[in-house]
Amino acid sequence: MRERVIAAQGQTPLQFLIDTMRDVEKEFPVRLDAAKAAAPYVHPKLANVQIEGNDEKPLVHTIRLIGVRAEPDAG
Repeated sequence: MRERVIAAQGQTPLQFLIDTMRDVEKEFPVRLDAAKAAAPYVHPKLANVQIEGNDEKPLVHTIRLIGVRAEPDAG
C-alpha cells in the first residue's frame, strides 16, 4: 500500500537508485554505490534452511515429473 502511494507521488527510492546506477553521466563510484544499495531489493540473498527428520517422522523425498505423455503408436 505504501509503495503505491510513494509511486503515485513520483519516483520511488529504488527507482532513483536504479536510475542513478544507469546514468552514464555520473561518476563510476556513485553508480557503483547506487547498484550496491539497490541490489538486495532486486536480487535478494538466499537463506539457508535446515530440514530434519527423526525416527517418528522420517523425511520423505518425492519426485514429481511433469511433462507431456506420448501418444501410443497407431500402427
